[in-house]
Amino acid sequence: MTRENSEQLPELKFEYSAETEMRRAKYLLLPEKRKFYLDQGYEVTLPKGLDMEDTSEISDEDLLEKINAELDFEKTEKLKLEIQEEWPSIAETLRKLFRETGYEMPETYTIQLTNYRPGGGYRVEDNSIILVFSRTYKEGWSRSRTLIHEGIHLSIEKLLFKYGLADPDCQGIKEHLVDLLMLKVVPDYPLQDRLPKEKIEEIDKIFNQHYPNIEKILEEVSKIKK
Repeated sequence: MTRENSEQLPELKFEYSAETEMRRAKYLLLPEKRKFYLDQGYEVTLPKGLDMEDTSEISDEDLLEKINAELDFEKTEKLKLEIQEEWPSIAETLRKLFRETGYEMPETYTIQLTNYRPGGGYRVEDNSIILVFSRTYKEGWSRSRTLIHEGIHLSIEKLLFKYGLADPDCQGIKEHLVDLLMLKVVPDYPLQDRLPKEKIEEIDKIFNQHYPNIEKILEEVSKIKK
């Protein structure tokens, strides 16, 4: 990892189309994703008439028809402008964390807007953040904070895989680590309580001992993941 030197804002790109919504819906409907989201208790929104617990198949033609009926280009164009206005503050928050931890600021972020939740997500292959535009945010959360949260996920995902912390059964550990990193730049960020108190205390101790060495933190956490 190299330290980020340039002060130029990362380029911001957007995706929103019938094609990207089709890709999103089909991803959420994968059997392994259905199981994961149901097991983790995530609230999932699908095209009208579909349900996570209904495993009956739907043709691409029928799925596309449902998606086309729900496309909202007026709303997403307005949202793009709002995100562009917020982007300098979001990018600077990520930059502050990356300076501390020795990460390089990506040159480009792609934000895939979608009507289908859970709330946020990311795609490492092309440095994409998935943002649900129909989401209502609970106290302590916001669109900007979601973008920062998913940006942090992107930055550490490869190391999570390296140390076996990207598996579904490590979801709580992964989210807690991201929350701890969020607190470094968003001090009033609300922690998500997905782990037993004892496990949280173990992870917090490792984090506080080794921060800002993210790789060392993940290496040590991997030893207590069970």
